[in-house]
Amino acid sequence: MSYGEPRWPFANPVPPGQTVEMNVTLQAPAQPGNYKLIWDVVQEQVTWFGAKNNSFAVSRVTVTPGVQQPPPTPAAAPTPAWEYSLPIPDRRTLWLTALTLWQERPFLGIGPDNFRLTYSRALGATSWNETIHSNNWYVETAVSLGIIGSLVVFSGMAWLGIDIVRTLRDKTISIWQIAVAAGLLSFFIHGMLDFFLLFNATGLLFWLLLGLWLTMRYFPPQSAPRAQR
Repeated sequence: MSYGEPRWPFANPVPPGQTVEMNVTLQAPAQPGNYKLIWDVVQEQVTWFGAKNNSFAVSRVTVTPGVQQPPPTPAAAPTPAWEYSLPIPDRRTLWLTALTLWQERPFLGIGPDNFRLTYSRALGATSWNETIHSNNWYVETAVSLGIIGSLVVFSGMAWLGIDIVRTLRDKTISIWQIAVAAGLLSFFIHGMLDFFLLFNATGLLFWLLLGLWLTMRYFPPQSAPRAQR
């Protein structure tokens, strides 16, 4: 099974809501049998349209020995997303690829959110999944920001971790501080196997917890003075 190949460009731009007919020629597989052709539209370096709504056009063809099949006609039929997905490299491959990209620009990095758009070059792939990252918070930071930016980020993370540990040793710590500290520490641990700051819901939760921690730690509510009689 192959994904994303071959491709046929549109002769002219297709405005939203309009349709276009295309005649394409496919080479039949050497092995006879029943095959499924999945058709999709891609905006290069951005996304596949089918990945947005989990719907694809599917053609089913039968290849028989010695019989040349006519080009299949796409038929609109929804297909579950799991039947069509670009290959996802394993974590070890992603981390080694990140190391290769980091070595190219060790001081300034390749830029935030650029790993998912550039790792294919290091792998020599012609089609790749642009929705995945390096699956490691610390690796993603290092390859994106380089040595200079990473020193700033990692220094802040180290300070926050030390501050949390020191506060947890304080017997006067509140239950709310314990809850927020546990949430932040879980992000630090989970970051060893995932990268999540660019995902809206998860990233928002992290920054919310960080804001709550700094507020409770350094801007505690002041008790109202008692009125003197």
